[in-house]
Amino acid sequence: MGDNIPPFFKTKYMQKEINGIIEDIFQYLKENESQKYDLFKGKLGISLFFFYYSFYAKNKNSFDIAFHYLEDEKNRFDNGIGDENLIFDIQWFVWALNILKNDKIIECDLNDFDSIFPLLSNRFNHNDKIGNYDLIYGNIGLGLVQKYFLSTEKYVELFYNFFNNNKEEHVNSVTWKWLDKNTNSYGYNFGLAHGIPSIIIFLNKLFSLRKKTTILKLIDDSCRYLMSNIQNPVLFNSYFPTSKTVASTNTFGRLAWCYGDLGCGYALLKSSMSLNNKPLFNKSIQILKHTAQRRDPELTLIKDLGICHGSSGLIIFFDKLFELTNEEVFHEAYTYWLNYTINEIISKGDVSNILAWNSLEAEGSHMDKGFLTGLAGIGLVLITTISKNEKSWNEFLLLD
Repeated sequence: MGDNIPPFFKTKYMQKEINGIIEDIFQYLKENESQKYDLFKGKLGISLFFFYYSFYAKNKNSFDIAFHYLEDEKNRFDNGIGDENLIFDIQWFVWALNILKNDKIIECDLNDFDSIFPLLSNRFNHNDKIGNYDLIYGNIGLGLVQKYFLSTEKYVELFYNFFNNNKEEHVNSVTWKWLDKNTNSYGYNFGLAHGIPSIIIFLNKLFSLRKKTTILKLIDDSCRYLMSNIQNPVLFNSYFPTSKTVASTNTFGRLAWCYGDLGCGYALLKSSMSLNNKPLFNKSIQILKHTAQRRDPELTLIKDLGICHGSSGLIIFFDKLFELTNEEVFHEAYTYWLNYTINEIISKGDVSNILAWNSLEAEGSHMDKGFLTGLAGIGLVLITTISKNEKSWNEFLLLD
Protein backbone atom coordinates (compact mmCIF):
# COMPACT_ATOMS: atom_id res chain seq x y z
CA MET A 1 0.00 0.00 0.00
CA GLY A 2 2.93 2.32 0.69
CA ASP A 3 2.40 6.07 0.57
CA ASN A 4 -1.02 5.77 -1.11
CA ILE A 5 -2.81 5.17 2.20
CA PRO A 6 -5.33 8.00 2.73
CA PRO A 7 -5.07 10.02 5.99
CA PHE A 8 -8.02 8.10 7.46
CA PHE A 9 -5.96 4.90 7.43
CA LYS A 10 -2.74 6.29 8.86
CA THR A 11 -3.10 4.25 12.02
CA LYS A 12 -1.93 0.67 12.35
CA TYR A 13 -5.24 -0.17 14.04
CA MET A 14 -7.43 0.83 11.09
CA GLN A 15 -5.14 -0.79 8.55
CA LYS A 16 -5.16 -4.00 10.55
CA GLU A 17 -8.94 -4.02 10.97
CA ILE A 18 -9.69 -3.43 7.29
CA ASN A 19 -7.06 -5.85 6.07
CA GLY A 20 -8.45 -8.41 8.50
CA ILE A 21 -11.98 -7.94 7.16
CA ILE A 22 -10.81 -8.31 3.56
CA GLU A 23 -8.94 -11.49 4.52
CA ASP A 24 -12.01 -12.84 6.34
CA ILE A 25 -14.18 -12.22 3.25
CA PHE A 26 -11.60 -14.04 1.14
CA GLN A 27 -11.58 -17.04 3.47
CA TYR A 28 -15.37 -17.21 3.67
CA LEU A 29 -15.87 -17.01 -0.10
CA LYS A 30 -13.07 -19.53 -0.61
CA GLU A 31 -14.65 -22.04 1.76
CA ASN A 32 -18.24 -21.46 0.60
CA GLU A 33 -18.27 -21.77 -3.18
CA SER A 34 -21.19 -20.09 -4.89
CA GLN A 35 -23.53 -22.27 -6.93
CA LYS A 36 -25.01 -19.32 -8.81
CA TYR A 37 -23.92 -18.05 -12.22
CA ASP A 38 -23.93 -14.39 -13.25
CA LEU A 39 -22.25 -11.06 -12.62
CA PHE A 40 -24.58 -9.76 -9.96
CA LYS A 41 -25.01 -12.60 -7.47
CA GLY A 42 -22.97 -15.45 -8.92
CA LYS A 43 -19.52 -16.72 -9.80
CA LEU A 44 -18.63 -14.09 -12.36
CA GLY A 45 -19.04 -11.21 -9.91
CA ILE A 46 -17.33 -13.13 -7.12
CA SER A 47 -14.41 -13.86 -9.44
CA LEU A 48 -13.81 -10.09 -9.60
CA PHE A 49 -13.23 -10.06 -5.85
CA PHE A 50 -10.82 -13.00 -6.07
CA PHE A 51 -8.92 -11.42 -8.98
CA TYR A 52 -8.54 -8.02 -7.32
CA TYR A 53 -7.71 -9.63 -3.98
CA SER A 54 -4.99 -11.70 -5.68
CA PHE A 55 -3.55 -8.50 -7.12
CA TYR A 56 -3.86 -6.61 -3.83
CA ALA A 57 -2.55 -9.33 -1.49
CA LYS A 58 -0.17 -11.03 -3.98
CA ASN A 59 -2.18 -14.22 -3.37
CA LYS A 60 -1.82 -16.80 -6.16
CA ASN A 61 -4.44 -19.08 -4.61
CA SER A 62 -7.01 -16.30 -4.98
CA PHE A 63 -6.08 -15.89 -8.65
CA ASP A 64 -6.51 -19.63 -9.23
CA ILE A 65 -9.97 -19.59 -7.62
CA ALA A 66 -10.97 -16.60 -9.73
CA PHE A 67 -9.80 -18.29 -12.91
CA HIS A 68 -11.69 -21.46 -11.96
CA TYR A 69 -14.86 -19.39 -11.54
CA LEU A 70 -14.36 -17.83 -14.97
CA GLU A 71 -13.93 -21.26 -16.53
CA ASP A 72 -17.14 -22.45 -14.85
CA GLU A 73 -18.98 -19.49 -16.37
CA LYS A 74 -17.46 -20.05 -19.82
CA ASN A 75 -18.35 -23.75 -19.80
CA ARG A 76 -22.02 -22.76 -19.62
CA PHE A 77 -21.68 -20.87 -22.89
CA ASP A 78 -19.64 -23.32 -24.97
CA ASN A 79 -22.58 -25.52 -25.92
CA GLY A 80 -25.16 -22.77 -26.08
CA ILE A 81 -23.54 -19.76 -27.70
CA GLY A 82 -26.61 -19.27 -29.92
CA ASP A 83 -29.05 -19.44 -27.02
CA GLU A 84 -30.74 -16.04 -26.66
CA ASN A 85 -31.36 -16.81 -22.99
CA LEU A 86 -27.61 -16.85 -22.37
CA ILE A 87 -26.67 -13.65 -24.16
CA PHE A 88 -27.38 -11.52 -21.07
CA ASP A 89 -24.79 -13.46 -19.05
CA ILE A 90 -22.35 -13.64 -21.99
CA GLN A 91 -22.58 -9.85 -22.32
CA TRP A 92 -21.42 -9.31 -18.75
CA PHE A 93 -18.82 -12.08 -19.07
CA VAL A 94 -17.14 -10.19 -21.93
CA TRP A 95 -17.37 -6.95 -19.94
CA ALA A 96 -15.67 -8.57 -16.93
CA LEU A 97 -12.85 -9.97 -19.07
CA ASN A 98 -12.17 -6.56 -20.53
CA ILE A 99 -12.08 -4.65 -17.26
CA LEU A 100 -9.67 -7.27 -15.90
CA LYS A 101 -7.59 -6.83 -19.06
CA ASN A 102 -7.69 -3.03 -18.64
CA ASP A 103 -6.31 -3.39 -15.12
CA LYS A 104 -3.57 -5.76 -16.36
CA ILE A 105 -4.79 -8.63 -14.21
CA ILE A 106 -5.44 -11.07 -17.06
CA GLU A 107 -4.78 -11.22 -20.79
CA CYS A 108 -7.54 -11.92 -23.31
CA ASP A 109 -8.17 -11.51 -27.02
CA LEU A 110 -11.50 -9.96 -27.94
CA ASN A 111 -11.33 -11.66 -31.34
CA ASP A 112 -12.23 -14.87 -29.52
CA PHE A 113 -15.70 -13.39 -28.97
CA ASP A 114 -16.45 -12.05 -32.44
CA SER A 115 -19.19 -14.65 -32.82
CA ILE A 116 -21.30 -13.05 -30.09
CA PHE A 117 -21.41 -9.58 -31.65
CA PRO A 118 -24.40 -10.41 -33.89
CA LEU A 119 -26.24 -11.63 -30.79
CA LEU A 120 -25.43 -8.38 -28.99
CA SER A 121 -26.71 -6.45 -32.01
CA ASN A 122 -29.94 -8.44 -32.03
CA ARG A 123 -30.40 -7.72 -28.33
CA PHE A 124 -29.70 -4.03 -28.92
CA ASN A 125 -32.28 -3.89 -31.74
CA HIS A 126 -34.89 -5.61 -29.57
CA ASN A 127 -34.27 -3.12 -26.75
CA ASP A 128 -34.41 -0.28 -29.26
CA LYS A 129 -37.90 -1.30 -30.36
CA ILE A 130 -39.25 -1.27 -26.81
CA GLY A 131 -37.14 1.65 -25.54
CA ASN A 132 -35.30 -0.47 -22.97
CA TYR A 133 -32.37 1.68 -21.83
CA ASP A 134 -31.84 0.00 -18.43
CA LEU A 135 -28.26 -0.09 -17.10
CA ILE A 136 -28.49 -3.68 -15.92
CA TYR A 137 -30.97 -5.24 -18.36
CA GLY A 138 -31.06 -2.85 -21.32
CA ASN A 139 -28.97 -0.91 -23.81
CA ILE A 140 -26.89 1.15 -21.39
CA GLY A 141 -25.45 -2.08 -20.01
CA LEU A 142 -24.96 -3.33 -23.56
CA GLY A 143 -23.12 -0.10 -24.30
CA LEU A 144 -20.44 -1.00 -21.76
CA VAL A 145 -19.70 -4.06 -23.92
CA GLN A 146 -20.38 -2.94 -27.49
CA LYS A 147 -17.72 -0.24 -27.30
CA TYR A 148 -15.15 -3.04 -27.60
CA PHE A 149 -16.58 -4.15 -30.96
CA LEU A 150 -17.27 -0.83 -32.70
CA SER A 151 -15.26 2.15 -33.88
CA THR A 152 -15.74 5.23 -31.71
CA GLU A 153 -17.69 7.01 -34.46
CA LYS A 154 -20.11 4.11 -35.02
CA TYR A 155 -20.50 3.60 -31.29
CA VAL A 156 -21.39 7.24 -30.61
CA GLU A 157 -23.77 7.36 -33.56
CA LEU A 158 -25.53 4.12 -32.57
CA PHE A 159 -26.23 5.20 -29.02
CA TYR A 160 -27.01 8.82 -29.78
CA ASN A 161 -29.64 7.63 -32.28
CA PHE A 162 -31.04 5.18 -29.73
CA PHE A 163 -31.56 7.84 -27.08
CA ASN A 164 -32.70 10.47 -29.55
CA ASN A 165 -35.23 8.20 -31.26
CA ASN A 166 -36.72 6.97 -27.98
CA LYS A 167 -36.96 10.32 -26.20
CA GLU A 168 -40.24 11.90 -25.15
CA GLU A 169 -40.41 15.62 -25.81
CA HIS A 170 -41.80 18.06 -23.25
CA VAL A 171 -41.83 21.86 -23.25
CA ASN A 172 -38.13 22.86 -23.32
CA SER A 173 -37.06 19.39 -22.14
CA VAL A 174 -36.86 15.71 -23.03
CA THR A 175 -37.11 12.50 -21.04
CA TRP A 176 -37.52 8.76 -21.42
CA LYS A 177 -40.37 6.54 -20.29
CA TRP A 178 -40.01 3.57 -17.97
CA LEU A 179 -42.31 0.61 -17.34
CA ASP A 180 -43.13 0.06 -13.68
CA LYS A 181 -43.58 -3.71 -13.58
CA ASN A 182 -45.22 -3.56 -10.15
CA THR A 183 -48.16 -1.56 -11.47
CA ASN A 184 -47.72 -2.40 -15.17
CA SER A 185 -47.94 1.30 -15.95
CA TYR A 186 -45.55 3.68 -17.70
CA GLY A 187 -43.89 6.60 -15.97
CA TYR A 188 -40.49 8.09 -15.21
CA ASN A 189 -37.72 6.59 -13.10
CA PHE A 190 -35.27 8.81 -11.18
CA GLY A 191 -32.86 6.05 -10.12
CA LEU A 192 -29.29 5.58 -11.32
CA ALA A 193 -29.72 1.82 -11.72
CA HIS A 194 -32.81 1.92 -13.93
CA GLY A 195 -33.70 5.50 -14.72
CA ILE A 196 -33.08 8.90 -16.25
CA PRO A 197 -29.79 9.72 -14.40
CA SER A 198 -28.09 6.73 -16.04
CA ILE A 199 -29.10 8.04 -19.48
CA ILE A 200 -27.74 11.52 -18.74
CA ILE A 201 -24.45 10.10 -17.45
CA PHE A 202 -24.15 7.85 -20.50
CA LEU A 203 -24.79 10.82 -22.80
CA ASN A 204 -21.93 12.60 -21.05
CA LYS A 205 -19.74 9.59 -21.79
CA LEU A 206 -20.68 9.86 -25.47
CA PHE A 207 -19.89 13.58 -25.46
CA SER A 208 -16.46 12.91 -23.97
CA LEU A 209 -15.78 10.66 -26.98
CA ARG A 210 -17.13 13.02 -29.64
CA LYS A 211 -17.79 16.69 -28.86
CA LYS A 212 -20.98 16.94 -30.91
CA THR A 213 -23.51 19.73 -30.37
CA THR A 214 -26.40 17.29 -30.93
CA ILE A 215 -25.29 15.24 -27.93
CA LEU A 216 -24.78 18.37 -25.85
CA LYS A 217 -28.32 19.53 -26.65
CA LEU A 218 -29.74 16.18 -25.56
CA ILE A 219 -27.79 16.47 -22.29
CA ASP A 220 -29.08 20.01 -21.74
CA ASP A 221 -32.70 19.14 -22.53
CA SER A 222 -32.68 16.05 -20.30
CA CYS A 223 -31.19 18.04 -17.41
CA ARG A 224 -34.03 20.54 -17.83
CA TYR A 225 -36.51 17.70 -17.32
CA LEU A 226 -34.66 16.47 -14.25
CA MET A 227 -34.56 19.99 -12.80
CA SER A 228 -38.29 20.44 -13.45
CA ASN A 229 -38.96 17.59 -11.01
CA ILE A 230 -37.11 19.03 -8.04
CA GLN A 231 -39.24 18.89 -4.92
CA ASN A 232 -38.93 20.56 -1.50
CA PRO A 233 -36.39 18.54 0.54
CA VAL A 234 -37.76 19.97 3.78
CA LEU A 235 -41.14 18.38 3.05
CA PHE A 236 -40.00 15.19 1.33
CA ASN A 237 -36.44 14.67 2.71
CA SER A 238 -35.08 14.44 -0.84
CA TYR A 239 -34.84 16.70 -3.87
CA PHE A 240 -36.15 14.08 -6.28
CA PRO A 241 -38.88 11.47 -6.21
CA THR A 242 -38.02 7.83 -6.75
CA SER A 243 -40.46 7.52 -9.63
CA LYS A 244 -43.60 8.94 -11.19
CA THR A 245 -46.35 7.00 -12.92
CA VAL A 246 -49.91 7.68 -13.94
CA ALA A 247 -50.98 5.81 -10.81
CA SER A 248 -48.80 7.62 -8.26
CA THR A 249 -45.60 9.46 -7.40
CA ASN A 250 -43.12 7.92 -4.98
CA THR A 251 -41.84 11.17 -3.48
CA PHE A 252 -39.31 9.73 -1.01
CA GLY A 253 -35.83 9.14 -2.44
CA ARG A 254 -33.53 6.86 -0.49
CA LEU A 255 -29.78 7.43 -0.01
CA ALA A 256 -28.03 4.85 -2.17
CA TRP A 257 -26.15 4.18 -5.37
CA CYS A 258 -29.20 2.62 -7.04
CA TYR A 259 -31.85 5.25 -6.26
CA GLY A 260 -32.12 8.71 -4.83
CA ASP A 261 -30.57 12.16 -4.96
CA LEU A 262 -27.00 10.90 -5.31
CA GLY A 263 -27.63 9.59 -8.83
CA CYS A 264 -29.64 12.64 -9.89
CA GLY A 265 -27.13 15.08 -8.41
CA TYR A 266 -24.21 13.27 -9.98
CA ALA A 267 -25.90 13.33 -13.42
CA LEU A 268 -26.39 17.09 -13.07
CA LEU A 269 -22.81 17.56 -11.84
CA LYS A 270 -21.30 15.70 -14.80
CA SER A 271 -23.58 17.58 -17.18
CA SER A 272 -22.67 20.97 -15.72
CA MET A 273 -19.05 20.20 -16.57
CA SER A 274 -19.88 19.18 -20.15
CA LEU A 275 -22.18 22.19 -20.60
CA ASN A 276 -19.84 24.58 -18.79
CA ASN A 277 -22.91 25.68 -16.86
CA LYS A 278 -21.98 27.29 -13.52
CA PRO A 279 -25.56 27.67 -12.16
CA LEU A 280 -26.22 23.99 -12.88
CA PHE A 281 -22.94 23.10 -11.17
CA ASN A 282 -23.93 25.10 -8.09
CA LYS A 283 -27.36 23.44 -7.95
CA SER A 284 -25.87 19.97 -8.27
CA ILE A 285 -23.45 20.71 -5.40
CA GLN A 286 -26.35 21.96 -3.26
CA ILE A 287 -28.26 18.73 -3.90
CA LEU A 288 -25.25 16.51 -3.29
CA LYS A 289 -24.25 18.33 -0.09
CA HIS A 290 -27.75 17.62 1.21
CA THR A 291 -27.16 13.90 0.65
CA ALA A 292 -23.89 14.12 2.57
CA GLN A 293 -25.79 15.29 5.66
CA ARG A 294 -28.36 12.48 5.67
CA ARG A 295 -27.55 9.99 8.45
CA ASP A 296 -30.87 9.09 10.13
CA PRO A 297 -31.71 5.46 9.15
CA GLU A 298 -35.33 6.47 8.51
CA LEU A 299 -34.09 9.08 6.00
CA THR A 300 -31.49 6.88 4.29
CA LEU A 301 -33.11 3.41 4.23
CA ILE A 302 -29.62 1.92 4.63
CA LYS A 303 -30.36 -1.61 5.81
CA ASP A 304 -27.26 -3.51 4.70
CA LEU A 305 -23.65 -3.02 3.65
CA GLY A 306 -23.76 -3.91 -0.06
CA ILE A 307 -22.95 -1.76 -3.07
CA CYS A 308 -26.39 -1.40 -4.63
CA HIS A 309 -28.50 0.02 -1.83
CA GLY A 310 -26.18 -0.26 1.15
CA SER A 311 -23.33 1.60 2.79
CA SER A 312 -20.52 0.29 0.54
CA GLY A 313 -22.07 2.06 -2.42
CA LEU A 314 -21.98 5.31 -0.44
CA ILE A 315 -18.25 4.88 0.27
CA ILE A 316 -17.49 4.69 -3.45
CA PHE A 317 -19.94 7.48 -4.33
CA PHE A 318 -18.76 10.08 -1.81
CA ASP A 319 -15.12 9.32 -2.55
CA LYS A 320 -15.80 10.03 -6.23
CA LEU A 321 -17.60 13.28 -5.38
CA PHE A 322 -14.67 14.44 -3.26
CA GLU A 323 -12.28 13.58 -6.11
CA LEU A 324 -14.35 15.63 -8.59
CA THR A 325 -15.08 18.67 -6.40
CA ASN A 326 -12.51 18.74 -3.58
CA GLU A 327 -15.40 19.68 -1.27
CA GLU A 328 -14.51 18.60 2.27
CA VAL A 329 -18.14 17.73 3.07
CA PHE A 330 -17.91 14.78 0.68
CA HIS A 331 -14.70 13.51 2.24
CA GLU A 332 -16.35 13.72 5.64
CA ALA A 333 -19.35 11.73 4.34
CA TYR A 334 -17.00 9.17 2.77
CA THR A 335 -15.22 8.79 6.12
CA TYR A 336 -18.52 8.50 8.00
CA TRP A 337 -19.87 5.70 5.79
CA LEU A 338 -16.53 3.90 5.79
CA ASN A 339 -16.50 4.04 9.60
CA TYR A 340 -20.12 2.91 9.65
CA THR A 341 -19.40 -0.07 7.40
CA ILE A 342 -16.31 -1.19 9.32
CA ASN A 343 -18.04 -0.86 12.69
CA GLU A 344 -21.08 -2.79 11.45
CA ILE A 345 -18.88 -5.63 10.21
CA ILE A 346 -16.90 -5.75 13.46
CA SER A 347 -20.11 -5.75 15.53
CA LYS A 348 -21.36 -8.85 13.69
CA GLY A 349 -18.40 -10.86 14.92
CA ASP A 350 -17.99 -12.87 11.73
CA VAL A 351 -18.41 -12.06 8.05
CA SER A 352 -20.84 -14.98 7.75
CA ASN A 353 -23.26 -12.78 9.71
CA ILE A 354 -23.18 -10.01 7.10
CA LEU A 355 -26.60 -10.37 5.50
CA ALA A 356 -28.09 -8.60 2.51
CA TRP A 357 -31.52 -7.06 2.87
CA ASN A 358 -34.25 -7.79 0.36
CA SER A 359 -37.92 -7.16 0.99
CA LEU A 360 -38.75 -10.23 -1.11
CA GLU A 361 -36.63 -12.60 0.98
CA ALA A 362 -37.80 -14.38 4.12
CA GLU A 363 -37.56 -11.96 7.07
CA GLY A 364 -35.96 -9.41 4.77
CA SER A 365 -32.36 -10.65 5.01
CA HIS A 366 -30.21 -13.44 3.60
CA MET A 367 -26.61 -14.41 2.88
CA ASP A 368 -25.51 -12.95 -0.45
CA LYS A 369 -21.99 -13.73 -1.68
CA GLY A 370 -22.31 -11.67 -4.85
CA PHE A 371 -20.94 -8.51 -6.38
CA LEU A 372 -23.84 -6.07 -6.49
CA THR A 373 -25.54 -6.68 -3.15
CA GLY A 374 -23.26 -9.09 -1.30
CA LEU A 375 -19.92 -9.93 0.28
CA ALA A 376 -17.80 -9.87 -2.88
CA GLY A 377 -18.87 -6.30 -3.59
CA ILE A 378 -18.16 -5.18 -0.03
CA GLY A 379 -14.71 -6.73 -0.30
CA LEU A 380 -14.06 -5.00 -3.64
CA VAL A 381 -14.99 -1.63 -2.18
CA LEU A 382 -12.67 -2.11 0.81
CA ILE A 383 -9.78 -3.22 -1.43
CA THR A 384 -10.28 -0.22 -3.71
CA THR A 385 -10.62 2.13 -0.74
CA ILE A 386 -7.57 1.07 1.22
CA SER A 387 -5.32 0.79 -1.83
CA LYS A 388 -6.64 4.08 -3.28
CA ASN A 389 -6.19 2.72 -6.77
CA GLU A 390 -9.33 3.26 -8.84
CA LYS A 391 -10.21 0.11 -10.72
CA SER A 392 -12.11 -0.42 -13.94
CA TRP A 393 -14.94 -2.32 -12.24
CA ASN A 394 -16.27 1.10 -11.16
CA GLU A 395 -17.39 1.49 -14.76
CA PHE A 396 -20.45 -0.63 -14.02
CA LEU A 397 -21.55 1.92 -11.41
CA LEU A 398 -21.17 4.70 -14.02
CA LEU A 399 -18.75 6.41 -11.65
CA ASP A 400 -15.59 5.85 -13.71
